[in-house]
Amino acid sequence: MPGSVTPANLHLDWCWHLFDVFVRFGVTDVVISPGSRSTPLVIAAESHPGLRKHLVVDERCAAFFGLGLSRLSGNPSVLICTSGTAAAHYFPAVIEAHHAGIPLIALTADRPFELIGAGESQTIDQTRLFGTAVREFFELSVPEQESFVRLRRRAAQAVIASVGANPGPVHINARFRKPFEAQGGPWAAPSGADDVFGYVGTEPTLPTEALRRVADLVNDSKCPAFVFGPAYGTTHPRDESQNVGSIWPVFAEISSDIFRYGLENVIHSLQWAANVWKAVPASAPDLVVECGMVPVSDAYRSWVADNPHIPRVVVHPADWVDPIGTAGVHIRCHPTTLLSRLSEVTTVTPSQKWYTKQWIEARDHRRVFMDGVPELFPMSEIGIAHCVVRGLPETSNLIIGNSLVIRDVDLVGFGLPRSVRVFHQRGAAGIDGLVSGAAGVAHVSRGPTTLMLGDLSFLHDLGGLAVARHAGWPLVVVVFDNGGGRIFESLPIAQHPENTGLFHRYFVAPPDVDFLLAAAAFGISSQRVDEIHQLKFALQRAYATPGCTLIVATIDRAQSQPARRFVNQGDEWATK
Repeated sequence: MPGSVTPANLHLDWCWHLFDVFVRFGVTDVVISPGSRSTPLVIAAESHPGLRKHLVVDERCAAFFGLGLSRLSGNPSVLICTSGTAAAHYFPAVIEAHHAGIPLIALTADRPFELIGAGESQTIDQTRLFGTAVREFFELSVPEQESFVRLRRRAAQAVIASVGANPGPVHINARFRKPFEAQGGPWAAPSGADDVFGYVGTEPTLPTEALRRVADLVNDSKCPAFVFGPAYGTTHPRDESQNVGSIWPVFAEISSDIFRYGLENVIHSLQWAANVWKAVPASAPDLVVECGMVPVSDAYRSWVADNPHIPRVVVHPADWVDPIGTAGVHIRCHPTTLLSRLSEVTTVTPSQKWYTKQWIEARDHRRVFMDGVPELFPMSEIGIAHCVVRGLPETSNLIIGNSLVIRDVDLVGFGLPRSVRVFHQRGAAGIDGLVSGAAGVAHVSRGPTTLMLGDLSFLHDLGGLAVARHAGWPLVVVVFDNGGGRIFESLPIAQHPENTGLFHRYFVAPPDVDFLLAAAAFGISSQRVDEIHQLKFALQRAYATPGCTLIVATIDRAQSQPARRFVNQGDEWATK
C-alpha cells in the first residue's frame, strides 16, 4: 500500500492517489462542479500541487470548458461532478470529444451499490452512462485499503486510453460511502509512489504496403490533389506537411489549421475549388488524397459523389470517414505520418508541376476578387467574417462555430495571419457549448482568443459567459446576428410560400433576446455594431482589453444573398 493511509480518511487518501497518477501522466487541469457525493474528489484535487483547479457550476458548461482546455493543451482535463443527473450534462461534450478525437476524463461520483435501485435521492444508473462515446469505462469500487495498487493502475490506464493512438473521452465512475470529510482531525495528503509508469504511443504505424499503394497512385497521376478537411484531435499538421505543400496543390478548409505553416501551394478555399471542378471538368484532379475529418464543403461532397471513377484515398488516424462510400483506399494513420514519407517515394512530373502552377495563379486572382466583398457588402455575413479575419492579432487563437459561420469564414480565410491557431467543433458539428469551449482555450492560452458564432449558437450557451468572464487574456466573442438559423433557408421546405410561417417559427427560430443585457448580467463588456467601421473599432478595443468582450454584429439581410451571388459569380469568373 503506497504512502501512509489512515483508515478513517480512506476516501481522501484514495482520491489523492488517483490524482497523483493523473499528474504523473501529464494531467494539469481539473474542472469542478459543486456537489456532495464528490466531496472526497474535490478535497483531494484541491490538495494536489500539480493541478490547476477550475470551478464551473453548470456541468454542461464545465464539460465544454474542459474540452477547450484539452483542445489547446493536448492533455486530458478531468471533469468532477456529483452523482445523479449532473453527470448526464457532460454527454454533449463527451460526444464531441469522441468524434473530434479530444482527450477528456469524466470523473463522476456515485452512490455505493447498495443504494442503487432503492429509491435513493439523486441516484441513477451511471454504469456506462456514455455508452460507446467513450474510449474506456472504469468502474471503481468503494475505496478499500487493499485496492490502492489497482487504483493507481486504473488511473494510468484511463489517461493512456484518453491520449493514445485514438484519443478521446474516458469515463471513470467512483463510488463513495459516507462520511466524505476528514475524520479525527485535519487531513494531510499522503506521499506518492513510483509504482506506475507507462508510455503512450500516439502515432498509428504506416505499413510499407500502404505507402507503396499511395505512392503508385500519385506517380501515375497527372493532376493529384491533396484535400484537408477539419483537423482531427489535438495533433495538428506539423512541418512534415511542407513535403506535400511545396510540391502538389493542397486544397484546404480553414478548419484544417494548416494555414499557419505557410505552405506555398495551399489553395483556398475547397468550396470554391470544388465549384470550379464541377463547372470545368478539365480543372479537376484525377486523384484525391483526403486527409483529416470529412470536409464541410457541400460542393466538394457533391463533386465526389458525381465522380466515383476518380481514385480517392482517405487518411484518418482513427475512423472510417467516407460517408459517400466511394473511396478506394483507406489508411488509418495521422496524415502527417503519410505526408512525411510520401515525397521520398514519389517523383514529381512536369504535368503535376503545371497543374499546381495553374491553381496557384487562379488562387491569387480569386484573392483579389474576394477582397472586393467588404466594400460592396460590408455587413453581410461574408463581409463581417472578412473584417474579423483580417483584424486577428498575431499569435492568437480563432474558434469557429458551425452552421453558416464556418462556411462564411472559410470563404475569406485566405487572409488569416500565419501565426493564428484555428479550432473548430466539427466532431458532431453541434452548435452548443461554443462559449464555454472558447473560455477553456482562453484560460490556458498565452494570447488573445476570438470566437465567431451565430446568434442561435450563442443563445445555446449563454451560461458559458459565467466562465468566459474570468479569462485573463482578451477573449473576443463575435456574434453574427442574422435573426436565427438562416442555414435552413437552403432546405426544400423554405422554398414553398405556404410554409413561410411554419418555417420562420420552427426552423429560423429568431432568438428574440437582448444579448447585451445578458452580457451585463455577467459583468461582461459588450457592444452592438451596425456599421463595418464600428466593428473594426470594437475589435481593436477588445484586443487591447483583458477579459471577455462581446460584440454583436447586426447582419444586413439585404446584403446577405447578394454577397453570396457575388461570390458565386467569382467562382464562375475563375473558370474562364
